Amino acid sequence: MPGHIPVLFPDVLQQLNLQPNDDAIDATLGGGGHAKGLLEAIAPNGRLLALEADPRTLTQTRSDLNTIGSRLVAVNANFR
Repeated sequence: MPGHIPVLFPDVLQQLNLQPNDDAIDATLGGGGHAKGLLEAIAPNGRLLALEADPRTLTQTRSDLNTIGSRLVAVNANFR
């Protein structure tokens, strides 16, 4: 599965107004496009809780983002 390329991410990031070391939640992890950008925005110590309902997608995206390390907490859960 190719990674997700978020088309409106700069606008989303501006509205969130994240700062270095903030914590954030990505309630629909999917291919990890937003998650990767969020982690960059909250570096160096900010953590991201990412939820993904599909266990196969979660496994693949975790593998794709494995360089992030302990700052990414990705779990199999529905955003509801």
